[in-house]
Amino acid sequence: NIFKYYDYNDIHLNYIPGGVDATYIFGGTHEASYNDSFAIIDIITRYNESRDYKECAKELNDYFNRNKDHLLIYSIDRVNESFMELQDELNSIYIYELALYIIDNINNVEVIKLAIFFLSFINLGENDEKTLYNLALCDEFTFFVLFYHINQLDNKNDIISLAKLILFILSSSAIKPL
Repeated sequence: NIFKYYDYNDIHLNYIPGGVDATYIFGGTHEASYNDSFAIIDIITRYNESRDYKECAKELNDYFNRNKDHLLIYSIDRVNESFMELQDELNSIYIYELALYIIDNINNVEVIKLAIFFLSFINLGENDEKTLYNLALCDEFTFFVLFYHINQLDNKNDIISLAKLILFILSSSAIKPL
């Protein structure tokens, strides 16, 4: 319910979860630190050879928990550039296992967005597409899933049904009392 994010005693409207990401992409001006994107890539590459995706996920989670004001969207372009440069060196199975482990075991939304981003480089199976579809139902992840996976979804009707379901949820919750 969008109204629960509005404080009538205050004079400004707060973003709904995930709204900052979409706003930033379509005209945001936050300047991300080069160190933020480097730190993320450094953590990922450090565990590439051993393929210890559990330790990598833990360290990514710790990083984002220590840097709560850093949203992934602020450094995603630099992370993407670095990731593209390292794509031949990174073990695709490790990246896939890391992404799935994060989605199943980590509760930091920025780390989960990173996992969604990782999956955009991998050919997904039917179960993975269902996982992404379910993540997209959460308002915090809708934008990331659609932005990074719109070309991967085999069934374009999934996008339409997702949009209809989200509109239904929003319209249903808007009429319920707070």
